[in-house]
Amino acid sequence: MRYFGILACAAFALPLAASAQSPFVTNSVQQTLNVNDPLNHTYQQEKSTRCSLAGNCEIFFPKVQHMVLIQHVACFIVKSGSSNPPSEAVLSNNLQNVTGANQLQVFYFNQNTFVTTDYNFGINTDTDVIVLKGNVPTISVVISEGTMDNLDCTLSGYHN
Repeated sequence: MRYFGILACAAFALPLAASAQSPFVTNSVQQTLNVNDPLNHTYQQEKSTRCSLAGNCEIFFPKVQHMVLIQHVACFIVKSGSSNPPSEAVLSNNLQNVTGANQLQVFYFNQNTFVTTDYNFGINTDTDVIVLKGNVPTISVVISEGTMDNLDCTLSGYHN
């Protein structure tokens, strides 16, 4: 009989304890969002140029209308007259004149089989560069020998 009384009290008290809210427990689920989703929108720009002299070859992308996070740079480079790779490749913002803001890795991938004086290089780099509204993303590739027959680059990321 003694056990019956204890069980009755426990059966009555248990639902009351379960319904009481602890100040350390919340019943709502708080979703953690990816920094790029869903409020941000994709950003992608592609542009190409030809540079006939050794030195600095630049691509000026359109002025950004929103703050942009550039997360990837991909370029195809055709260089003639020398198999030496470009000495520097940089993603920067020409309005702030930031030289060497973000170095980009250049790699050699083959010699053109049809034009034996042409050498193909590439850039395929993940990055995290923020470009503020009104600024111009710029890719600069420096060559010391030969000419840049083609510089074709794509920037991709997100804007708010």
